Amino acid sequence: MRFHLRQSKLRRVIVTNAITHENFGDLFGVLRHGQQFAVLNNHSLPPVTPVPISYTNIYEDNGQKDIQGSRHTDGPGGLRNFVGDYGFGPWILTEVDNAPNHTGRVETLWIKLEKQNLTEGLNVTLQPNSWFYDSIDVPIEATNLTVCISQIDTATTFQPLDLYLRRGDFPTFTAYDKKLTVNPSRRVPFDLQV
Repeated sequence: MRFHLRQSKLRRVIVTNAITHENFGDLFGVLRHGQQFAVLNNHSLPPVTPVPISYTNIYEDNGQKDIQGSRHTDGPGGLRNFVGDYGFGPWILTEVDNAPNHTGRVETLWIKLEKQNLTEGLNVTLQPNSWFYDSIDVPIEATNLTVCISQIDTATTFQPLDLYLRRGDFPTFTAYDKKLTVNPSRRVPFDLQV
């Protein structure tokens, strides 16, 4: 996906790194951008024999379940800290080995930045029991936000879709401002007082 980083805010950040190390469990890895950070790995894998092994990790914190083999960051901090920020500027990965006698190196680092799309409209395919997050800046003079969703699918069975809205933070099953269950094959406008 290409977009002008100075004009587009981020919806999601996905990090893939390949690290060769004798004991990945010795490592503490932090990704920084601007004032935000995410601890990717925090001594999270068990010790192995002292032979360099290559580890490839894919980190995705939105719970979208569309990237096979991805895992959440260890924290504190996570990739959702970058949502709503702009993507320009340096992204810095630091891996620290705080144990003696083991060596390693970062082989590759890929960072995928996905931009916010709500103002342009978008089509999303959701996996069962997954989330899709996006955000939008509501102008200060606005009084309402209208969200219009519909289910369009070629499958023979449709499942209900739950929409959660929350101002200023990510919604959860228990922390949200508005919730709506959308039944199959229905187009629903939904107003949120701001």
